[in-house]
Amino acid sequence: MLSADWPVPGFWVALSIGVLVFGSVMVAFRRVFSTDDRVVLKSGALFAGAAGVLTTLYLLERPDILDRYALQIVLALLGLVLAFIALLRRHVR
Repeated sequence: MLSADWPVPGFWVALSIGVLVFGSVMVAFRRVFSTDDRVVLKSGALFAGAAGVLTTLYLLERPDILDRYALQIVLALLGLVLAFIALLRRHVR
């Protein structure tokens, strides 16, 4: 069984923040470019994935930022995702 801090301390927190960055960028991209063109959507998914991976790697390289601001980053990104979802729901109605 893996320990809680595998492979480096803070890995799971940095990964979850990277996933939140991916989600918020993807929702924003889908909101701005409301199209059914698959090439545009795939490009947006690649960009959002790259942003999430780069955020994860940056936070793993700078654990002082991760230790100090992890909760604030997670709450801010959750707020962004919820705001985009609220905008989408209002737009659909």
